[in-house]
Amino acid sequence: MKSLLLTKECDYGMRILRALSDGKIRKVKDIYTGECIPPQFCYKILKKLENGGLVMAKRGRVGGYILAKSTEEITLLDVVRSVTGEPAIVQCIANREACEMKLTDTCTIHKEFSRIQEILDRELSKKTFVELLQGRTVEGG
Repeated sequence: MKSLLLTKECDYGMRILRALSDGKIRKVKDIYTGECIPPQFCYKILKKLENGGLVMAKRGRVGGYILAKSTEEITLLDVVRSVTGEPAIVQCIANREACEMKLTDTCTIHKEFSRIQEILDRELSKKTFVELLQGRTVEGG
């Protein structure tokens, strides 16, 4: 069985940004209905995206949510960090103290996971949300 590196919340966060990508204010109900997100998750993730500076809440009768940045400025790493925090492929990368071996400076396994983590972070930071929406790939990676 495979385990998830990126959570369902990340997927929902991407969908929420897709719903807001046209720059218009959207009601929460329109977002969760259009993107097939459970309402309770939509509210929770919108709050995380707002705290991360990616979306803004507009109050009032015509209120809703809107992007706080352009899709050209938002990277996939921004979304992941806003929704779940700093990504880590294994526990010892997320928290060196959690490593049962306590040999993180000499552990060749940790060194390799660190190298892979750097690649993942770099790739997520290169891909902007507008590129994702347009189906473009990042060249030179």
